[in-house]
Amino acid sequence: MEPQIRFSRHSELWQAGTTRVQRTAVAGLIFASVIFFNVIEPYAKTEQGRSNLLSIQEQQQQAGEELARLDTILMRLEAISTVVEEAAWRRHQQELAKRFRNGTVAAPQQEADLTIRTIAAEIRRDVLGPLAEALAEPGLSVHLADQTAGMQAVIDQWEQSHLGQRWYQTVGEKERTVSELDAEIGTLQQQTQQVLSDLQSSVDAEHKRWQRQRSELAAELEATEEDIERSLDESIPAWAKGLVSVERMINAYPWILVGIAIYLAGSALASERHFHGMANAAGWSQTERSDPLLSSVWTLTWRGAIGTGLTLLCYFAVVAGLAYFLYRSMGSGGDGHPTVWLLQLVLLLVLLIVIATPLRRRLVP
Repeated sequence: MEPQIRFSRHSELWQAGTTRVQRTAVAGLIFASVIFFNVIEPYAKTEQGRSNLLSIQEQQQQAGEELARLDTILMRLEAISTVVEEAAWRRHQQELAKRFRNGTVAAPQQEADLTIRTIAAEIRRDVLGPLAEALAEPGLSVHLADQTAGMQAVIDQWEQSHLGQRWYQTVGEKERTVSELDAEIGTLQQQTQQVLSDLQSSVDAEHKRWQRQRSELAAELEATEEDIERSLDESIPAWAKGLVSVERMINAYPWILVGIAIYLAGSALASERHFHGMANAAGWSQTERSDPLLSSVWTLTWRGAIGTGLTLLCYFAVVAGLAYFLYRSMGSGGDGHPTVWLLQLVLLLVLLIVIATPLRRRLVP
């Protein structure tokens, strides 16, 4: 083939190749950014929204369980309050007073001690036991359990202070002593009712707090569902609706970016061969081949230090841009993605090939 024909043909293919490389670089970056910002990021928001949705639902379930638990505790406290109001254990003191009046008590000290122990035992059984069981539920404030311990101490002290107490032999003295005992039992009953009232107020306040939290979670859940719906709608471009699913587009996106990089490098290498084919047909010297004015910024050949640096900077910017969008699209650097390292390795090889090609031409014309 005539040198002039070879020169003309290689020249046309070189110019077409550099144009194709330039268009691929620009179009590739535009495609990568448009898909990332208009599809990948909005869809990522839906994924985050779904994660938040699950978290909110779990918190709602926890709030519901806590409210149910507090309802049970309030019911138990109400039942205990009823027992305290009835104060069935006071009948023992009344029966003792009646026997004293009738003169049917053979051993006043022994029967009095037995009555005191019976009253204390019934208070522990009917009040303190159920109360301690109700407040044994996890999650309640520590001071609530302390209330039960305090009441236990009061009952113990009351019982011990009256055991072995001297009971006078006259009926009048005995009735006076029983009346004092009755007054103390009434005071003990009032103290118990006050403690129960405080406990009910504390549990009720906690119940209202959880109700308020559940209402807030319901509003947050509704807002999150709306955000997911909106983000999902925004993540599907109008032209793609009905053609391809967002999930499929997102899965294909990293491979498309790597494909763009490979196509860019392949087109650049083909254009570089046509440049040197044109130079060989024209008989250019090494100096002429290295003249930046006789090539283009997208030609992968040695174009002098400044020209080559500018060429490599352009290619580096394109490949780095594709790598950036690849990195972002695969989530936190691709953690957990099975092909992330493979795709990143391919981009690195593309960059090394791009850098090595003009340097090789510098050493081997």
